[in-house]
Order: sequence, then C-alpha cells, then structure tokens
Amino acid sequence: SKIRSLGGFARRLHDVVTDMPKALCNEELHPGWRADGTLVAFDLHCTRASPRFLDISNYIGEPESQAIWGRALSPRMKWARVYGEALAAAGGPSVDAATILHESRLVWMAFSFQLAWCLQVAIDGKINWSEDREKNKASARSKILAQLAYLAEAQEKAWCEGPL
Repeated sequence: SKIRSLGGFARRLHDVVTDMPKALCNEELHPGWRADGTLVAFDLHCTRASPRFLDISNYIGEPESQAIWGRALSPRMKWARVYGEALAAAGGPSVDAATILHESRLVWMAFSFQLAWCLQVAIDGKINWSEDREKNKASARSKILAQLAYLAEAQEKAWCEGPL
C-alpha cells in the first residue's frame, strides 16, 4: 500500500539524515532584513548539533516545482552556490553546491514527515497570528496533502533513490 511504502521511505530517509555530517544549527532559522539590506538571523534557544544544512533546508530544500510553504529561494542551485561560497569564506568547510542542495532536499523531506504541528492546526485552526480558524484549518490541510503527495512522488525520483 502507499501508506506502508511511505513508512518505509520515511525510515530510510531518517537513517540517511541521521548519518549526515553535523554542524551547529539553529533549527528555527527565519531570517529577516534590516532597512540597510543586511540579513539578520539570530536565535539561540533551539541551537544544537543537527544535519549541517538543516537551517537552509526550508530555503533551498523545498521542491522548486511545487512550493508548499512558499519560503524557498529560486533558483535553488544558485543559492546553494552562494551559501557554499559564504560558508567557505567564513572559515567553514568547502562543500560543492550540488552536495548542499542534495542534503538540503533530503533534510527538507525528512522534516516534512513531521506533521505534528500542522496536524493540530488542521484539526482546531488555532494559530497565534490568525483568528480565522476555518481558513487556518483549510490552509494546514492543504499543506499536509501537498507534502504527502510530494513525498509519495519523491520516493520515485532519481535524486532520492541514490543515497537511500
């Protein structure tokens, strides 16, 4: 069945992500921009060792063909290259853009299986930034369906099959 197949895919994906190189990550990177154009992202409460590209996975890991959360940067490869160059310039490891993009996609998919927060919103519609519960429920349900549809499709794509 599709559910059983997705379960197996989630377990394989979890194993791959667990074995990825680690780095100090924020896990809630939601950058903002100062008036002068400077990028700002600083928050220590969730900082810990995680898969090294976790913080950028929401921005370059989400599928380019069907943006689900709408946070992703485009084109993905360009931003993976920019990130890799900035990482190396800051004294970090030298990692090629294709590796950054691949690992970010896998991390994004692994976190897409963690639907707990979104499931609660889909049930009760409670979000601290919106009073429209029906709209919140509909939006959460739509995102859950889109994520699951993408994950079901992703297990057949060549760039997922390689390391899994």
